[in-house]
Amino acid sequence: MNIDTINPSIISPQEELEEIIREYITPDKLVRKLQESKNLDEARSIELKVDSRKTSIGNVGKILPNLSQLNLNNSYFDSIRNLGSSFENLNILWACNCSIKELDGISSFNSLKKLYVNKNLISDLYSITMLENLETLNIESNLVSDIEQLEYLALCPSLKNLTIRNNPIMLKLKITIEKNEKS
Repeated sequence: MNIDTINPSIISPQEELEEIIREYITPDKLVRKLQESKNLDEARSIELKVDSRKTSIGNVGKILPNLSQLNLNNSYFDSIRNLGSSFENLNILWACNCSIKELDGISSFNSLKKLYVNKNLISDLYSITMLENLETLNIESNLVSDIEQLEYLALCPSLKNLTIRNNPIMLKLKITIEKNEKS
């Protein structure tokens, strides 16, 4: 059996800093993405595909202060915290199929009304309890397995629409319902 070993290239701290800066989203980079609008204050919606291991998006909320819709579907970031805390006007966030493991940091999205985080690796919903304006939550195809996680959602006063299909909790709920029906 032949195993190839690849030695990682060694880069200096200066080269590492330059790489980080090069990968960081700047206003100029966003303007190129927003070719139809030169004024970033006018941008209300944007779709990005990012890998937080390579590119920081923590400053997008500051650069686009009036952003109300952000679509990050099929990106990569394991925590909502990677998005930063500057999305003061964000109403709708799509972050489906992004390998998200935790929702820590979501409480800084005060204006959020709709959250679509289906097809991720989320098991803990406690952070969502801080979203007083949340009306729609799609957590389909995640790893929610404890009834306590669903009980947290009762603390969201505006929540009207919930999609939880294809989570381990659904099997537990089905078994409970079937047992109650047989009794």
